[in-house]
Amino acid sequence: MSKKKKKKHHTKVQASSDGLEKRRRNGQKILILFGLFIVFEVIYQSVLQLEKKLWPLFPVSIYVLSAIVLVLFIIYFIMNKGQVRLRYTPDDFDRSIPCEQRQAMAEKYNTLKDRSKILVYFIIPLSFVLAVDYIFIFLGVGSIW
Repeated sequence: MSKKKKKKHHTKVQASSDGLEKRRRNGQKILILFGLFIVFEVIYQSVLQLEKKLWPLFPVSIYVLSAIVLVLFIIYFIMNKGQVRLRYTPDDFDRSIPCEQRQAMAEKYNTLKDRSKILVYFIIPLSFVLAVDYIFIFLGVGSIW
């Protein structure tokens, strides 16, 4: 009986350390996203100030930022094959396709999914920059600076 209790305790300790590791990684991701938001916001506000000096009658930067966010989101959606969360295996494809080709297709799709995760680090902060700008436009403030 004591051996079973030790094993259960060991798995609980391992599960809690896995949870701590996951929280640490999530905290790092949040810090990276917040840092990128700050960087993108500073760049965007600088572009707005430059735009006010050069083209005071026709602001273009909000439309350009909206287009960038939209294009990045569409690319992300295409790379993820419609937001499927599961990893691809060779069994997911038609049996008429040779096994080697199915394996290559699964690796290709999984690589695309891994690469698409990088786009999230651009989509989320840029979306927040866009949202902040729309909030300031709605409030009538104009810009942060």
